[in-house]
Amino acid sequence: MRDVNLLGAFIPTIMLIPDAKDWKRPVTKIEQQEAGARLQALLDQAMLSQVEAADLIGVDHRTMRRYVLGQTAYPYCVWYVMQVICHHKSAERPNPNVLRKLKREELHRELDKWRDEQSRMSSASRAYARAAEHLRALHDEFVRRDEKRLVEA
Repeated sequence: MRDVNLLGAFIPTIMLIPDAKDWKRPVTKIEQQEAGARLQALLDQAMLSQVEAADLIGVDHRTMRRYVLGQTAYPYCVWYVMQVICHHKSAERPNPNVLRKLKREELHRELDKWRDEQSRMSSASRAYARAAEHLRALHDEFVRRDEKRLVEA
């Protein structure tokens, strides 16, 4: 299996091949709108705004808006890159197994880091939502450890 450098990360080639059956060149206006809804679902899954996604794939912000609204049919390469980005973004989400391996002091440092980062963001941004997700995962880990300690006592 060959590795490919895409978006600054090495991932196996097999993971880069989105299922082509999910994408079909829209012909009618309704198909374009449905394709736009699928693209918006990918953006939501990756927790990206239209502007962030447009910047990542190198299209104009208005073009991305037209893709999502179904006003313009988007090429397969846009769908392909958005699926790859979505895969990478889901890999960035907090992993409970990684958090379990951290010592309590490291968890506190991580918690402070995410609180500080979140305090500098607009509460309406997707980045704020990502920081909140990390904070929730850290909180859940603290709760899990406290419950485990109470059971053992």
